[in-house]
Amino acid sequence: MGTIATFGDLVFTVSAQQVKTFDELSRTMEARYTKHEIKHQKPILEFEGLDVDPISFDIQLRAALGVNPIKELEKWHEYIRKGKRAILVIGNRPFSNNAFVVNRITEKYPDIDNRGRMLAIDATIEMLEYPITIKSSKKTTQKTAKTSNNNNSSKTSKKKTGTITITVQSVNIRSGPGTNYKILGCASKNNTLTVYEKKGDWYNLGSGKYITASTKYSKFKGVS
Repeated sequence: MGTIATFGDLVFTVSAQQVKTFDELSRTMEARYTKHEIKHQKPILEFEGLDVDPISFDIQLRAALGVNPIKELEKWHEYIRKGKRAILVIGNRPFSNNAFVVNRITEKYPDIDNRGRMLAIDATIEMLEYPITIKSSKKTTQKTAKTSNNNNSSKTSKKKTGTITITVQSVNIRSGPGTNYKILGCASKNNTLTVYEKKGDWYNLGSGKYITASTKYSKFKGVS
């Protein structure tokens, strides 16, 4: 087996060399209501909208399974310290339309050897959904419409130039041609993706999706 899921630059894998996965994944979906009191009657509820979804899961970091527990847990600490957000992708599909932030980590240290080395860490990761807010401006409406029309026309005229086959465990798919763009998901080993053009060091996969064109991660095959 290979990559099971990704969260930003954190990768969950199961292989002969390393086991780094999660367990007991749970999500809670809630709605927000305002309660209006009425004398001598039951209150009336007014629907305000959905609340953010909290999720949680357990991870077991074991030196015996090819993982450095301290270094791996530090990566999670970085997310909670800096308020970093990322897309959670499970089985090549985003778990939510929105990103998540890590808001709590509960840690246990069940195995410390006689030299003080932590050989195993059990942690419960708690996250909160981070909704993506789309802002619009009346001044740019006309310009946006023109740009959209141009993009649509170029998209329909764009032809397939070839395919790539992923040769590593996992590669991020982004919203633009660069590492500064948002991660939309990931492609796993042996996945075959259609390429419409090469933009610099990135392949355009269509529908606003891009992936690195480095030969370290994939093999390109042109249209014959």
